[in-house]
Amino acid sequence: MKKTLVFQGCPFHYEMIGFILDVATKYPWEITWIILFPNTPDGIGWISLYQQKYPCFSFSSTLPSKDEIEKNYDFILLLTDDDQRFPYSFLVYFSSKMICIDHYYQIRTPEIPISNHIRIGPLHSSYPHDSNHQQKYALPIFEYISNAIDKSTFTKNVKKPILTLLGGTNLPFLSRISSIITNFHDFDIFVINRRIPLQMGQNLPHNIFLLSGISTESLFNVLEESMYLGLLCDESNDHYHLYSQSASISLSFSFGCRLLIPKAMNINLQSTSAFEYENVNTPFYLETSFSLESIFEERKHFINLRDTCLLEIFS
Repeated sequence: MKKTLVFQGCPFHYEMIGFILDVATKYPWEITWIILFPNTPDGIGWISLYQQKYPCFSFSSTLPSKDEIEKNYDFILLLTDDDQRFPYSFLVYFSSKMICIDHYYQIRTPEIPISNHIRIGPLHSSYPHDSNHQQKYALPIFEYISNAIDKSTFTKNVKKPILTLLGGTNLPFLSRISSIITNFHDFDIFVINRRIPLQMGQNLPHNIFLLSGISTESLFNVLEESMYLGLLCDESNDHYHLYSQSASISLSFSFGCRLLIPKAMNINLQSTSAFEYENVNTPFYLETSFSLESIFEERKHFINLRDTCLLEIFS
């Protein structure tokens, strides 16, 4: 694979680093990492855990000069398509070397003839100028938990199966969760977001735990033990319409959790292992046991799609 400069300036979308590291362990890919957020609390946590998982991972916080990039790199990979920390002048100058991972269903820099776009998932519609781009997507999965046996060692010791709801999308539905998940009391439910208003914790059932601004290590510990990972959302959310993609999708496969999503979000993904519900206004019963193997088997499928997409571009 060709020599690539990988850039991440946004202090979020941390899972994007993991999936490129995952690919780079499988194929001979010479990468220089430029990461501009390492000293933020979240950044420190994610970087530290990645360095434990991928010991060869190192990075710089200084972008090379234009001349150095011109001379030394075949491609520049922008992990977030609208990353404001990547110089716009470089984006224009190196458009023929640029590869952008698009987090939105529309191209957000249509005025620049960027060499290649990779979608973060099977988002809504097709790109207006090239329908072929619709097929190029790579779920940002990194194989943090290796297999179903390893996953079962984490889940077997919990008192109740754990359902984790990730992101602020879930917050409006917590007060009526008993009318959405009919057997919600069968689970310990962890709700994780960067910020959760204190009043959200009032009058919630005792098996719902709000985790606000937790460390990366704590997040990973919860995901290791979680049976389900997903989200509750309705038509008012971009994820529902596949305009953007929830990190829950890739993280569920990275950690061997069963994905919980509304039916509309599975139209393009077509996950066979996911638990899909009709909508938040139609109550559903959530299974408390299922085969972990099905999740890891399907992960192989999505990783194959991911690798094929990247190899086609970077080889």
